[in-house]
Amino acid sequence: MLSREELSNFAEYVYNGESIDWDYWASLTNITPAQGARLAHHIDPIKYPADRYNKDEEIPKEFQIKISKLEQWLASISPQWTLDKLANALGLDSLPFDMAEAVKKHRIDEASA
Repeated sequence: MLSREELSNFAEYVYNGESIDWDYWASLTNITPAQGARLAHHIDPIKYPADRYNKDEEIPKEFQIKISKLEQWLASISPQWTLDKLANALGLDSLPFDMAEAVKKHRIDEASA
């Protein structure tokens, strides 16, 4: 049986063809709700900002609806996000594994600064 980390990394690879640069996203203070919703679903919003992923395949409708609902919910709370705020809103265990790890690392770095 695959671990949460393995499943999450597999999803990232399937959707993006490579890992997301979570350190980059952890450094930002202005993540949009649309970007946050995509990140929470393992999709790199820089590489695939529209309704496409994995070499420009269309995201299945049900998946698009999930992303859209999360985007709307995030937008109703704040126009800008950090990975840390996303983790607080969504819960660390619901995030892609490496996104949660980047948040944990960022929190440690902030605490020791």
